[in-house]
Amino acid sequence: MLTLGNRHKPLPLTTLIVAVSLGMGIAPSAQPLQGGGRPEEGIKVHGHWAIDVRNPDGTLVSHTEFNNKLNANGPSSGADFLAKVLLQQVLFGNWAIRLTGTTAPPCPGGTAGGFATTDCWILQATAPPAQTGTAVFRNLTSVLGTTGEIVLSGNATVGGQAPAVINQVATHVSACASGIMGNSCGSLGSLGGNDPTTGRTAWLFTEHDLGGADPTVTVQPGQIVQVTVRIKFQ
Repeated sequence: MLTLGNRHKPLPLTTLIVAVSLGMGIAPSAQPLQGGGRPEEGIKVHGHWAIDVRNPDGTLVSHTEFNNKLNANGPSSGADFLAKVLLQQVLFGNWAIRLTGTTAPPCPGGTAGGFATTDCWILQATAPPAQTGTAVFRNLTSVLGTTGEIVLSGNATVGGQAPAVINQVATHVSACASGIMGNSCGSLGSLGGNDPTTGRTAWLFTEHDLGGADPTVTVQPGQIVQVTVRIKFQ
């Protein structure tokens, strides 16, 4: 709760600091309000991924967990999307999960929504019917988890003829113009540019580079990559 200070002495200036962080990061240190008010607590967004790799017979090959962050890199970012949704400047469309291998891609020679791609795209069934292709898997579900938590789940099958390495992951969300909803709104990253007035724009919501502290995920052709992403607002 924001406290405005002593009721008998109005504040000349009140600064509201909203801290948004993703992953296991800690919100910036509390900043005192001018006039002796109580410090701000901040708003945090936690993101957590779990990736299971399974053979076609269902046997578990590997399990990987890591945290990720909100994309806040200017227009068409996750932070920009949240702000504009709250202001009702854009409407929510569909979620998408993208799996990338920069050197050994998981969906080589694939297609998605009419363009070539080496990434695997996991889309909601409500995404536009045109968003199909050999690199598209329309099985993504989105449900409410615990209070204030979104849970995204889906899977993709590794393509190609050679081993692949997943070293980048991302979630995308389509931002729709007013009056354009659901399966009329875009889902893939290169669809429609950065203008939500077209109703066909997908924005980069969260992203994470694997490697180092978070190891990359090695996969073989035909294996199934099961992904669960938990995004919690707190």
